[in-house]
Amino acid sequence: TNKADVVVPVANVPVQKNHRTNIVGSLFTQDANFNIIIDQNFDQPDNVIELQAAYYDVVAPATGDEPTPLEDVVAQINNDLPEKAIIKVADGATLTWTTGSGHGTTPLLDATNTVTQEIVFEGQGDDATFEAVGAGVGPIRATNGATIVFKNMTIIDRSVSYTETNWEFAYLEFSGNLRFENCRFKDGISIEGTTANNSTDVNAVFVDCTFEANTETMSSNPNPANMYDVWISGGTSSFTNCTFTGYRGIKIHEAYGSDVDAVTVDGCTFFDLVKKPGLAIGTVNATTTISITNSTFRNCQAGDQGLYKYETDTDVTTFNFTDENNTVEND
Repeated sequence: TNKADVVVPVANVPVQKNHRTNIVGSLFTQDANFNIIIDQNFDQPDNVIELQAAYYDVVAPATGDEPTPLEDVVAQINNDLPEKAIIKVADGATLTWTTGSGHGTTPLLDATNTVTQEIVFEGQGDDATFEAVGAGVGPIRATNGATIVFKNMTIIDRSVSYTETNWEFAYLEFSGNLRFENCRFKDGISIEGTTANNSTDVNAVFVDCTFEANTETMSSNPNPANMYDVWISGGTSSFTNCTFTGYRGIKIHEAYGSDVDAVTVDGCTFFDLVKKPGLAIGTVNATTTISITNSTFRNCQAGDQGLYKYETDTDVTTFNFTDENNTVEND
């Protein structure tokens, strides 16, 4: 466990020289039962205690049934208080999360839950979906410092804010500690850093994800051609082996007092962006780091500097900037 104040006594543990001892079991509020395994073949010479997580199943609805409100699942998590919660979303199932109408409203996990440190949404097929509904204000985040993980999920924004045509409120907002693996984003998203309206900083990791904001899916926004796949306004974000298509790729721009610390793009593909180059850099400060490496830009627009990879309003010599081993392909 990562919590230094938790002590798990396990009596009569056998050990053997040059062997690894694994202690595997479940730990919640009841007494713990453990299996002791001595393994001759090991990679690391340290002892490992693996505590089993709590699992919550979201099943595909019958024909005509409503999607599952995520509020119901979160209420159960706050009741059980597991250190790690894994929500298995069946193929064909949809989880909905109702966003509030005020800044800083409706965090997915709030500070009253001091136990749960990770919540995982794990799709069980190609049609497992997370949908945001409601008033669309306030980023999806955990204000207790927990990490939110999405795996194998389709993520869609059905929320409609009070100012949907404003660039900020047209995006599905995320903040806090985030990890996305093999996810499909059907609408533009915003990575929100610390501001006067949001006390949660952001560290977002994207691996093997696809971004495709376009007119077919962005039903609530009247001007989808103005939307970026990802708008980054603060904190740290990294993209590895991701794909971007549609109108615009990544926008990096500080606003409302936020600071962009670092953006890393590695091994990604940007193609058929009909409005912009792969990245559009707005206002960033001297301590910002932006790195673009090992990526392909195919049939993107030239941008202000005619580079296809990026355009920038801030001189790249005034912040930490890397542009290495990238490929431009245009018809």
